[in-house]
Amino acid sequence: MDSPRSATKIAGLAVFFLFVASLGAFDIVSEDLGIHLVAGQHTVEHGIPQTNVFSEIHQDHPILQHEWAFQVVTHWIASAFGLAGLAWVRLGIALLIGWLMILSVRGTQRTGVLLAVLGLGLLVAQPRFFWRPGLWSLLFIAADLKLLVDFLEGRRTRLLWLPVVQALWANVHGYFIVGPILIGAALAGEAWALFRRNSSRQRVTALGVSLLLCTAACFATPFFVEGALYPVKTLLALWSEERLIAESIAEMLPPRPYFLHLVAVKAWLPLLGLFLATALAQGRQFQLGYFLMGLAATAMAWGTFRNIGLFGVILGTLSAVQLSRCSWCPALIAGRAGLPLAGASALAMIAGTYAYATNRVSIHEQSELHAGLGYDRTLFAPTSLDFVTEHIPPAPVLNDIGMGSTYLWWFYPDRMPFINGYSSGYPIDFYDEYDRMTGGSISLDEMADRHDLKWAYSQLSSPLARMLMSAENWHPVFMDHHYLVAVRKLPEYAALMERFDLKQSLKDGKLPHWEPTPASTFWRKRFPYAELALAEFLGPTYPSLALKVLEGALRVEQDSAKLWVARGRANLRLQQGPAAMQAIANALECDSENVNAHLLRASMAAQQGDLAAAEQSFLIAIEGSMEPAVHWRNLADLRLKAGNVAAAVEALQHSLESEPDHAQTHLRLGMLYEQQRNPARAREHYRRTLELAPDAEEAGLLRRKIEAMSGR
Repeated sequence: MDSPRSATKIAGLAVFFLFVASLGAFDIVSEDLGIHLVAGQHTVEHGIPQTNVFSEIHQDHPILQHEWAFQVVTHWIASAFGLAGLAWVRLGIALLIGWLMILSVRGTQRTGVLLAVLGLGLLVAQPRFFWRPGLWSLLFIAADLKLLVDFLEGRRTRLLWLPVVQALWANVHGYFIVGPILIGAALAGEAWALFRRNSSRQRVTALGVSLLLCTAACFATPFFVEGALYPVKTLLALWSEERLIAESIAEMLPPRPYFLHLVAVKAWLPLLGLFLATALAQGRQFQLGYFLMGLAATAMAWGTFRNIGLFGVILGTLSAVQLSRCSWCPALIAGRAGLPLAGASALAMIAGTYAYATNRVSIHEQSELHAGLGYDRTLFAPTSLDFVTEHIPPAPVLNDIGMGSTYLWWFYPDRMPFINGYSSGYPIDFYDEYDRMTGGSISLDEMADRHDLKWAYSQLSSPLARMLMSAENWHPVFMDHHYLVAVRKLPEYAALMERFDLKQSLKDGKLPHWEPTPASTFWRKRFPYAELALAEFLGPTYPSLALKVLEGALRVEQDSAKLWVARGRANLRLQQGPAAMQAIANALECDSENVNAHLLRASMAAQQGDLAAAEQSFLIAIEGSMEPAVHWRNLADLRLKAGNVAAAVEALQHSLESEPDHAQTHLRLGMLYEQQRNPARAREHYRRTLELAPDAEEAGLLRRKIEAMSGR
């Protein structure tokens, strides 16, 4: 088949590189950027740190700064070009990764299908395209794959570059262990081909020597043996499900893909299927080395979605290579001649992302890098951080995700604080246990006894905070706008509990460490909802205090529907009906579609016996709600109160449209249909209830009812 015209070749590659550039146009910043910048500066000025010099209280704690080279480069780029320079370099690395992936299929048929496969791999890898050492690991992986594919395809290659890449990699990121794994997989494939007499001893020997040299290159770090074994120790800790060592790299942590783009998360499974399909489609040309490399990448990424970057680059490249080996590969649309011009075309996309990238980093560029943590202490640091720093809690600490707890992690590298499933500290089963505890399946004390938890550090918005305030065996000792600190009631904390009797202070109508004033402070202007979180926390138990907090917040943010709704709730708790109605009216004046305001108005109307007005407010709230099912169920209750069974059935049916597997809704519908003397529909919903909740308390009764209805 004839090759298409040069313009078509250029267009195909230009589209591909524009796509790659768009993937590299996301935020430059991450929670680790500050520590990398300051660590790089420290290394340039004082050498590689051997202890945690960035901790305010544990500066003598030994650390292994295995990412030192990345941090130095980060410091150099930021010093010369600002944080915007990091954005530019990040885009360049993304394009270079795409370029190396295309070069891996050099000399074969490059088709639109192949470019699409490579694009799918990069889409899966995109969540790791921000400025962290993992991005550089993706670049080294792409380079290793290019060299290995060239060798396995019989092209001219220079395997001696592999140990050079490995030596650089070992000083940048703990992912360097991936290099020897890929080479070992390729070696195993060639050894099998030699056994089948489809290879030569020279090829096996070349890969064997490369593996030995790359293994030796892992020791080419300032830490020598300790540095080479670092990723191995981390993997062993992860696989053994023990607590990870304090210096564990983030990418090795259990899966919590809360930060991943939804498309990328859903695309990894089709990519795995594509890899397996293209492996089988090779027929007699099947290359075991590629297959083993892909399986290794899958195994490494299976335990954690944070490894999805290496999964995307490896399987995307290998799928394209395997597809290019198939005799039925589709028509050519891109040739080697188009590569330089395609790269030039992609510059337009890079220029287009400049304004976005620099805008995203400008805030962080102005921040004060305090203690190497990359934040402006005057802007963000909660006073609770000072409290725990002063009193130094024993390990381990039970705490939630948030700026304060992230900093606590840095301040206590040897104390392994738990950060609600989003950071280092405990194995994945601990996260599941935390969910069961906050869900009420197990008690807080059971969990505390099992893990020897004596301190807790929680956001006020967390369910853990409410549990700590009501727990009999826990004593709150500190609270500010955001966080609550509590200790277990043990003799060793008697003096601390006596000195900080938070519950008594609240009973006396005082808010420790917080004084409401009418002054428009910088804090309130920037974070008006800090008071909202505090008020919602205090509301059920101390409504008068919550009202004081909200009054202070509303002096600054009078146009906030959220604050007015919260004030309305506080007024209702204090049985101040007219004030609550006025607060709701103010909330709707600020935001006429505020769902919570309409729900609160519906509740008040129902209490006053005005069921028609309550239903009207419910319907408005349901229209704007993102979770309408629960509101339809509440509306059904309202209609039943009015004696309108048919309308209640209609509301419950609407609820099932949004939440079809809600067992209690099916149960209630069955009961209502039975009340309406419609046994067929009642039986249908009773059966569905048993399918969804076979162990429910009503299970026996429902089975008897179904049998009775079936006999009619």
